[in-house]
Amino acid sequence: MKKTFLLRLFACVLAAIPAALAQVKFRVIFDGNSSFYEPVSIAQLSPDVFIWDSRAYYIVSVTPKGEVALLASAPSGYFVSVPFPGPESRGYSSAVAGGSTPPPPEVISFTAKPGGQRTYSPQSLSAGFSASLPDSQLLGFGADSEGTGHIITGDAQGNVASVYQFPPHELAVAGPIYASDGNYYGILWGEYGPEAGASYVFRVTPSGALTALYNFPLKSFASGFNGSLVQGADGNLYGTIPFGGANGEGAFFQLTLAGQYTLIYSFQKSSGAPGSLFQASDGNFYGVTGGIVDPPGPGVIFGVTAAGQYSELYKMSGRDGGCSCELMQGSDGILYGVAEGGGAHGIGTIFALNVGLPKPAPQALSFSPAQGAVGARVRIWGYNLLSSSVQFNGVAAAAVEGSGPNYVYAAVPAGATSGPITVTTPGGTSTTTAAFTVK
Repeated sequence: MKKTFLLRLFACVLAAIPAALAQVKFRVIFDGNSSFYEPVSIAQLSPDVFIWDSRAYYIVSVTPKGEVALLASAPSGYFVSVPFPGPESRGYSSAVAGGSTPPPPEVISFTAKPGGQRTYSPQSLSAGFSASLPDSQLLGFGADSEGTGHIITGDAQGNVASVYQFPPHELAVAGPIYASDGNYYGILWGEYGPEAGASYVFRVTPSGALTALYNFPLKSFASGFNGSLVQGADGNLYGTIPFGGANGEGAFFQLTLAGQYTLIYSFQKSSGAPGSLFQASDGNFYGVTGGIVDPPGPGVIFGVTAAGQYSELYKMSGRDGGCSCELMQGSDGILYGVAEGGGAHGIGTIFALNVGLPKPAPQALSFSPAQGAVGARVRIWGYNLLSSSVQFNGVAAAAVEGSGPNYVYAAVPAGATSGPITVTTPGGTSTTTAAFTVK
């Protein structure tokens, strides 16, 4: 498997952040109820299904219309990790038990409709998945029975393997992500001992070699307060830390893959510290501030350019939801998020914010196998692949199966000839650089 892939390209030129609050449309999709509340994360599993975990006991789906359904649950005495969309049209999580001598963790998977839960063989490591890999494995952070952190991979059969074991008491607060150089990046934070409060951006190779790429000043993180790390379309890393910056209230930064750090924007005390952040279809970055108070307070949904132009897009009220919050962009271009607190019942919300962003353009980056006869099933990997149609050198594939935003499966159609594979979604068209060989 190649260890590099093309830098992610955006179909549109970088645009200014929408500045006028009158232009945005905010709505609460779902108010927490006695069954499902305190949502922690959100991801998109199919075009009309988002997944989230409710108080670490359940994995729940929600549609843009606010329809919810139970997709998976942890066994009694267990908790589920953040769910993540994976291969074969399934989402993946890990069930972990509490107590002084807990039983081993188990990977679970589920479909976009109720009734598809599977539980796999017990593993020695827990698993919280955060990225997909071209070979259909998932990348994430896990822990062993001693509580020591590991960079891990997991396959579609629920098997978890350690790539790198961190020293005791170092916890992942962001990532790991899979970058264009084929390596894994994230942020670690020292919880106890002489390194308490120390944090750094790390790089781990698939063979397990670690490099500390950049050390943050002490107290850039604190327990439970996460930053974020993403790779931008220009190939650089971008991220947030909840403390630090010029005002001590958090920072948005750029980091090259060689470790050169640039502070882009320092957050203000009036808006609160930033949580997770991502790059949207217009090339700009979006996230939510607030959330380092207990109980959670209202957040500010913001946009910021790579040059540091910051805009407040929407100030959430308590009825909208109390942060800490997570935010993402759906395949329809709309921003979707979860708030752990607030809402009509004070137990969290799921919300949507439309700021007029274009639908994300697909990026078809690799496929496997490299050759096959008519009827062969081919796995295509990339980004923003929901609602795909597929062509093999210009001949449409009739059998196409979507699998979250990162995978699509297509059968080689009759009449196809050797050449590139083209994927088309409502957001645009992407053609692979490599050619598929029809046997």
